[in-house]
Amino acid sequence: MADDKFIIEGLAINGQNTAIYGPPNAGKTLIVMHGLTEAVKDGVIKGSNIIYVNADDHGRGAVDKIALCEPHNIQMLIPNENGFESRFLLPLMYAMIEKDEARETIIVLDTAKKFMDLMDKKDSSKFGTLAREFSQAGGSVIVLAHTNKRRDNGELVYGGTSDVVDDFDCMYIFDTVGVQDGIHTIEAKNKKARGDVASTLSYQYTRVKGQTYAELLGTVKPLDEIQLEFARETETVRHRLEENAPVIKVIERHIIENNKLEVP
Repeated sequence: MADDKFIIEGLAINGQNTAIYGPPNAGKTLIVMHGLTEAVKDGVIKGSNIIYVNADDHGRGAVDKIALCEPHNIQMLIPNENGFESRFLLPLMYAMIEKDEARETIIVLDTAKKFMDLMDKKDSSKFGTLAREFSQAGGSVIVLAHTNKRRDNGELVYGGTSDVVDDFDCMYIFDTVGVQDGIHTIEAKNKKARGDVASTLSYQYTRVKGQTYAELLGTVKPLDEIQLEFARETETVRHRLEENAPVIKVIERHIIENNKLEVP
C-alpha cells in the first residue's frame, strides 16, 4: 500500500489517479507544476520520481519548463525530442508495472488527448485500465484535459466520454473566477473523490508581459474561502460596472451638468 500522502496539496494523493479538466488558459499546467515542485521542496516526494510528459506546449514554453524542472530533478519528456515519441508512453508504463518500477512514480500527461481518444469509449477505457494497474503497482497518474466549450447551467463539463472519470479516483474541474489587472483567480471543484481531498481549492497568479515561466510560477498562491469570496464579489462588481457602463456615463454627465447650475 502506498502512503496516503498528498503529491499535490489538497488535490492529488499518492497511489491514486487524478483527472484535471479545464478550458484553455485556466491554469491547469501552472497549478500542477506549482503543486509538484512545492511537494519536492518540502521533501514529500522526490523530483526524480516525477515523469512530466509535456505534449501541449510550443518550443519556448517547453524549454522554459525544462529549465524549471531540472533543479528539482523532475524528468520532463517532450514528444519528438531526444528520441521520445508519444506512442512510447503506454508501453513504458506497462514495462514499469511488469518490472515493479512503478512504485512512487508519478506520471503527468499534459494533455490527455495526445495519448488517448477521449471521444472513444474503448480507447479511453483501455487507458483507464492501464492507469489503474499502474496505481495498484504503487504509482500515480495525473492527466490534464479540456472541458467542453458549452456550459451546462453555468457549469463547465468535462470533454469526451465518462470512461476516464469513471476509472480514475479523483476528478477536478478548473474554472476562472476572474481576471483583473493581470491577477487571475482560479477555482478547482472536486467532482469525484476518494480519500481526503479538498472539495474546493482556489488559487491566484499574476501574469505580466515579459515575465519568465519561473517568475509566473512564483506568483502562484492558494486562497482561503474568505479570499475566494472576496474575489468573487469583486468580479461581480466589475461585471456590473461593465454591463451598466452606458447608464453610468449618462448619470455622470447629468450630475456634472447639474453641479454647474446655480442654486438660488
